[in-house]
Amino acid sequence: MDFSLVKIRNLLFIFFIIQSSNAFFNVNVGNNTHLKGSLLASGNLTEDGKFIDNNNLNFTTNTLTFGNSSNSNYSSNKSLGASANFNLGSKNDKNQDVQKGISSVGYNASNSLSVNASKTLATLGQGNVTVKDIENSDELDRLNRDTNAINKDLYSSKTGTSVDATLDTRLLTVEGREQIKKEYEEMGKNMAIIGKTLPNAESDNPIEATAGEIWKWIAQGTLDILPSNENNGGILGNIPIWFGVDDNLHKLQGDTNSKDVYLNGILNSEPDAMQGGKNIIGEDKTYVNPYNPTRGILGDLIEAGIDKWGDSIGMQTGISKQVQEYLNNNTDLNIYPHSQGHLIAKQGALSSKDNNHTYKSYGAPMSNEEIIKIFRIKDTKNNIQKNDGDYVANPINIFVPSTWNKPGHGTENYGASKEAKEKGVK
Repeated sequence: MDFSLVKIRNLLFIFFIIQSSNAFFNVNVGNNTHLKGSLLASGNLTEDGKFIDNNNLNFTTNTLTFGNSSNSNYSSNKSLGASANFNLGSKNDKNQDVQKGISSVGYNASNSLSVNASKTLATLGQGNVTVKDIENSDELDRLNRDTNAINKDLYSSKTGTSVDATLDTRLLTVEGREQIKKEYEEMGKNMAIIGKTLPNAESDNPIEATAGEIWKWIAQGTLDILPSNENNGGILGNIPIWFGVDDNLHKLQGDTNSKDVYLNGILNSEPDAMQGGKNIIGEDKTYVNPYNPTRGILGDLIEAGIDKWGDSIGMQTGISKQVQEYLNNNTDLNIYPHSQGHLIAKQGALSSKDNNHTYKSYGAPMSNEEIIKIFRIKDTKNNIQKNDGDYVANPINIFVPSTWNKPGHGTENYGASKEAKEKGVK
């Protein structure tokens, strides 16, 4: 079907002209046509409302002028809220550690502002277009002919502020502050309990063991920030220990009457630590292990960093204090530290220098000069061992290819195990 509009004298509009068939759509304007942020075209609408230009527009006008229309949108949102938590209890409640009444109060507020600006382009569809008086018309090269791009975003801006605060009202009383302190000091214990509730990769139950192995790898992927059965609750359990709170997992393993003492490094479970002592001191020897517990990769590394450099800022970890107390309370010990064991023993070695302890060093993450100064080792040839392939003790060797196949940092490469291997080679 052919539609014609003949001699339309003036045209000022914002509208669509849509032709549902393939016939030409004829528009004839005798004087001026002015497109203001509008679309003049022939085409069809799809089911989802999208316009498809069929290129069948026949448009004739004496002069053509056009302009774009501006659009803007402004919105503002504000919210304000408050909350209070109550602990209910009776006079007969035997739990004296719980503060009754209001335990915390909260306040939250937010304010957001968004501004958007766009423009709708004057658009003429495809087809046969005739403008008789070009000189008195706008520059036709600037007219948009793309019917799929009639809107153009200019800018979009969104700003906002948010405040979400909670006051633990226990801070306002002496009893409440003591309760908070107790919870903080027991964080390591509580996180270890949480960790042991998670699936165990060493379980005899194959389903639990599989789930535990998967979760262990997920936790390790976060550098053990997430708790797992193996990392004793992860990094949260280690935070109080960094600041000097005793590590509740620390214990004396083995023969507590022995004068031989093995100090283990990072990432050691209790069985791993005992095996490390056997590797270094000897399978047939008895010894005591003041166990240095693990809380995972990141937690142990931060703890080791504090043990190494914390004295410059007045910090000492809880496990370092516990080992120091042990060294100060005993005399004539033969001490075999490995890896981080040197760092947790450092303060104890310095403060118990009159207790006549003897140290033998294995894979220390410190220079030989530091080892000699701190642990007062005289027979450095026999009592300081660092393998070329141990990149904890010799990090520079990472860049030396000739060391890549040499024995590394593990306890199986030191002490009695190393001597046994060397005798076997001979």
